[in-house]
This record gives sequence, C-alpha cells and structure tokens, in this order.
Amino acid sequence: MKKQERHLISIVERMLNSRFVVKFLTNFSKLTSNRNGTILLISIAYMALFIIAPFIGVFGIDLNNKNLSDWVNVAVFFNNAFTPFFLLTTVFLLFATWNTSRREFEETNKQLALQTSVLLYDKVTDVLPTVVKEIDEWLDSPVDSKVMMKARKNVKNLPYYEELTQISKSQDDCVNNTMTNKAVFSGLWHSVSKIRSNPKLFRNNAHQCLYAHAIIADANFVEEACKHYVLLIGLLTSLESDSYSRLLYKTFYSNLNEESQIPYFLEIVSFKAPTVANDKLSLLLNMSPVSGKIKGKDMYFEQALFGM
Repeated sequence: MKKQERHLISIVERMLNSRFVVKFLTNFSKLTSNRNGTILLISIAYMALFIIAPFIGVFGIDLNNKNLSDWVNVAVFFNNAFTPFFLLTTVFLLFATWNTSRREFEETNKQLALQTSVLLYDKVTDVLPTVVKEIDEWLDSPVDSKVMMKARKNVKNLPYYEELTQISKSQDDCVNNTMTNKAVFSGLWHSVSKIRSNPKLFRNNAHQCLYAHAIIADANFVEEACKHYVLLIGLLTSLESDSYSRLLYKTFYSNLNEESQIPYFLEIVSFKAPTVANDKLSLLLNMSPVSGKIKGKDMYFEQALFGM
C-alpha cells in the first residue's frame, strides 16, 4: 500500500475516533432525545470506513491523477455505496422531526385543555347554583300524585310491609299523599336493616322507607329523577382537567347545606341512570360526603333499585 493511501486511511480513522465526532454524536442524541440516533450515526460512520478503506486498499487513490474519467468513476462508486446510508439517515431524521412535532402538539393540547378548563370552571361555577336550586325545588316538591297512588297499591306487596307497619309510629304523611321527593331518598337511606337494628329510634322512618322502596321502582319517577341527574352530572363532568374537576367537586359539596339530600340523590340515582362519564362520575361520587354509605346497604335496598 502506498504511503499516501495509508495516510488517507489514518486520517479517516482519526476523524471517526476524534472528540469532535463523539461530541457531535452526543449533541445529536440529546437533540433527538433518542439513543437510537447515536447508534445509527455510529453505524453509518463505521460502515463508511469499511467501504472507504477496502476501496483505497484495492484500487488506491492517486491525488496527482488528472484523468477526469477516473475521478468520475470514483464518485459514482461512492455515490452508489453511500446512497442507502444517506437515505436511511434521512428517514431517521424525518422520524425524529415528526416525533418532536408530535410531542410539542401533545403539550400544546394539554395547555389548551388547561386553559379551556379554567374558562369552563368559571362558567360552570356560575351556572351550578341555578341547577342545584332547581333540583332542590324538585326534591322539596310532592311526589307526583299518580306515582304516589301506584305506590300505595304496590307497597303492600313488599315482603317486609307488615313488619315495618308494626314498627311505624305514624303513616299520616304517606296516606295524605304529602310525601316529598326528598323523602323518597331519605327513606331509601333509612334502610330496612337500619330500622330493624333500632326500631324505637327509627320508628318514624319505617313508613317512609316502605313508600320510598315502592316509589323508586316506578319508571315515571325514575325518569323524572334521571332528567335532573343527567343535567347536574353533565355540568359537573364537563371539565377535562382532573385538578379542576376535583376543585369543582370540592366546591360543589362544600356549598351544599348539611340537610341537603343532593348527595343521596346523586348516589342513589347513579344506580338507575345511564352512565354519562365513567372516570369523572367515579371521582365525583368518591368525593361525596355519603360515598360508600349507600351501596350495599342491604338486600332490600338492591331489590328496590333493581327489582331483584
């Protein structure tokens, strides 16, 4: 091998092992945030060495050669040899660019979602008191006369009717059709098991519990309750941000008065109403002050809700 050729090969080797190349590859890796980029460039660099070195070793390179056709042949050879590697590098760089753009797009979407949640939070907190007031008014209103009439007929078919009737102190409210929608949810809360556990303490709630079980089985009552429920749930679960949703739910529950039946209303109707937003709904119900106090109260509660 000529001295000139050995000199060229040594120059290429020194370039590939130089600090400049290592620094360039390291910075490129940081830029793309993908270690595969460094591996790819190192592979291409050493492949180039394995192509150049044998070529020089076999054919040699005479820098004093003034024959243009020989240099054209050399250029064609290296062009054909390196084109696949350059194409692979181009594909990788395109992928790296796309990946960076995708991450930036996702980050932008997160920022937009956060800004939207901030704006929606203000709007929801403005509208929420009106919706809550409408539900409170419905809860304070008497049960529909047709629903009540049907309940008075069906209540005697409940398997625990005789037992709770004997425990009950008074049934005047139910007989006079003055039972409110709020009393239905209160009656479901005062379960059969709870009344049985302390008949003297809960004797005033026995008939309310009986009629509540009969009323909640009525499709018309459930439909009316679900209308209010879906409106409230749709409003409360409209925020994309979990942090703002939590803040909204905390504000919502803290603004309800201690005697409000809305937490019981939400918890009970959630068993009967169609699901509107699984994740947000679970979060809302888990933050409720009555969370876990209603579900699985007793077998009679499940019979009333699901007709079991």
